[in-house]
Amino acid sequence: MTGALRSQYAGPFALNLVKAGFEVIVHDINLDRVAPLAEAGARVVDTPAAAAAECRRVPLFLANVSQQDYQMGRAAGFSKEDGSSLVKVYERLAGVKVSGGDGG
Repeated sequence: MTGALRSQYAGPFALNLVKAGFEVIVHDINLDRVAPLAEAGARVVDTPAAAAAECRRVPLFLANVSQQDYQMGRAAGFSKEDGSSLVKVYERLAGVKVSGGDGG
């Protein structure tokens, strides 16, 4: 199991899975959030892709729209340094090119 562990539900959910004997693989952009799970026996990986590559089930707990957008951009192959990744995702999905406000 894996999840982006940001919501108030995700940590307890994953911890209960660990306690029940499941192999739990976790990822979060903030390692402090997954430290208690690692201490309980969950395996922490560096990327969502690394976690998903080993899992048959992937529950996602995303705290807000901006994190969802970030994960959507990462899944589409855009780097975390690319601040316009959300626009690129929408362009790809809609098949249109969004121009800047400069008339370009």
